[in-house]
Amino acid sequence: MSALQLHSLRMVAWLPRQNAISRAELQLGFADGTPLPHSVRLADGATLPIHAIRIAPGKMHGARIGNAVRNSGSGTLTGLLRGRENRGLYALTAGHVLAAAADTRIGDRISIWRQGGPVRDAILDHWMPGFFSGPRESRIDAGLARMDLAQAHELAEQDLQLPDGAVGINLQRLMEVRTCGDSAPVTAIAQGFASAWMELEGNTGVLDYQIIDAMVFAAGQQSLVAGDSGAPVMEGNRLAAMYIGSAPSGLLGVTGWAGLAVPMVRILDWCKADLVLSTADLATLEKPASQPASPIPAPAASTELTLARTIWGEARGEGQDGMTAVANVVMNRVKRPRYWGRNVDEVCLKPYQFSCWNQGDPNLRKLQKLNAPDLLQPLSLARAAIALQLPDITGGATHYYARNIPKPPRWAENHRPCAIIGNHIFYNDIA
Repeated sequence: MSALQLHSLRMVAWLPRQNAISRAELQLGFADGTPLPHSVRLADGATLPIHAIRIAPGKMHGARIGNAVRNSGSGTLTGLLRGRENRGLYALTAGHVLAAAADTRIGDRISIWRQGGPVRDAILDHWMPGFFSGPRESRIDAGLARMDLAQAHELAEQDLQLPDGAVGINLQRLMEVRTCGDSAPVTAIAQGFASAWMELEGNTGVLDYQIIDAMVFAAGQQSLVAGDSGAPVMEGNRLAAMYIGSAPSGLLGVTGWAGLAVPMVRILDWCKADLVLSTADLATLEKPASQPASPIPAPAASTELTLARTIWGEARGEGQDGMTAVANVVMNRVKRPRYWGRNVDEVCLKPYQFSCWNQGDPNLRKLQKLNAPDLLQPLSLARAAIALQLPDITGGATHYYARNIPKPPRWAENHRPCAIIGNHIFYNDIA
């Protein structure tokens, strides 16, 4: 059907637009089952070109997400990602949703839920920008939480509307922001790109960070609230961007309310991951039941695994800070190469340095069998430490010992501790 009477159209939304040769044109969004016309016949007999796109029905998008151990509110789950190099599975949302608290730490427990449904857990892996450390300007506002395969399967099958793929930003194209719950999607029209200073929730009047080159979209009226941060911005059923907050009044000359979003292609390039498009994508990450789990093969991943095992072996009962402190000591030794080694593997495995690797340690055999699925939190800390993104809470320590040993080691004599964290006493002045 090439032309329709205007009064016969059953549209989700319509907006005037100008095409490339400056002719009048309508942009229309149609629900599933409606034919997509190429033009509309006006009352005077003339025809008007139509840019028609398919709008997905108002299906519940899915889940909410938040940091379970910090007072930083909650947001909307954007989608699931799978790492290109480490084959990890991640839940994606806005960075300020997961890491807006000053005491946020890698390894924090992240909760994902839907009203009336089960709560699923993930482990905070990394985020951008740093908010309270590092540059305050960033082209990214995103946070990743690592999930295990079983929970990701449940989420994809029950609670999440998966996209057909990612798409670049097309200015003046009709899009929609899919919020969590039963409310209708919010119509959005991309206007361009601009930078803006942003406030973290609860810091009214304080400009906390600057988002660089965010997509600015017009929505007519404000329909989005703080808990919608992270909501996917869709063109049809392809993911174009992630909503991060409202835009300053008048940005890019937009009248009425406008929002900001980070392009999805930019986020995927930053975290080196791809969207999970179906449960079949998850199936490619599963190991056949007849084969035992094997160590991560890539050299970089092997180093991460060695450090994660060391963290587990030395501080598995010490909580988040205790494990972070062990990772700090390893990295401080790498920065000050001595007899203990010059890289992460050498430092961790140097005989008689970290006791968990001693041949007589009763847990050594178990330690050597641990692989990525058993080490979600230690792996997150190891990955951050190797990337130099893990804060040093020890004050530069290169040595420590357990407080419950009968007598302090000789090397600690006449030295002052720089930190006491959990069951360990740390030193930073040992040659």
